[in-house]
Amino acid sequence: MGRTITNVYSRSGNLRSTTDALGHTTSYDYDLRGQLRSVKDANGKVTGFDYDDNGNVTSVTDALGNVTTYTYNTNGDKLTETRQMTVANGQVRELLTTWTYDENGQMKTMTDAENHTTTYEYDKLGHQTAVIDALQHKTEYKYDRSVGCNDLRR
Repeated sequence: MGRTITNVYSRSGNLRSTTDALGHTTSYDYDLRGQLRSVKDANGKVTGFDYDDNGNVTSVTDALGNVTTYTYNTNGDKLTETRQMTVANGQVRELLTTWTYDENGQMKTMTDAENHTTTYEYDKLGHQTAVIDALQHKTEYKYDRSVGCNDLRR
């Protein structure tokens, strides 16, 4: 016996609602620019979204009131993500993730909320050649002109 999920779309193609096989409906609301503004789950819990003038998400407020904010550079690349979370004792914990980019706009580093940094390396053609994780484990990528990435080494 199959399970049916029903999706309803607006005339502009935006997903308006999803109803699962148990009849639980999640609804989606958009602004005039077609940007998702809120999601209401089957329990009536709402997650809200805010945007800058370039259409980048600047904040997300989840159903529990936890706020995640984002900043971007002039190219629209994400620079920071700050998550504010209420923990068990009621205190608010702030978790910061940061990104840096090279002069070509390629991600150079990502530092997570625990201050673990991942580094990315590229060749002259812009192909990613290596990822170095916080423990300094290096994954290398080798390219062949005819097939693209053809070798992965750890």
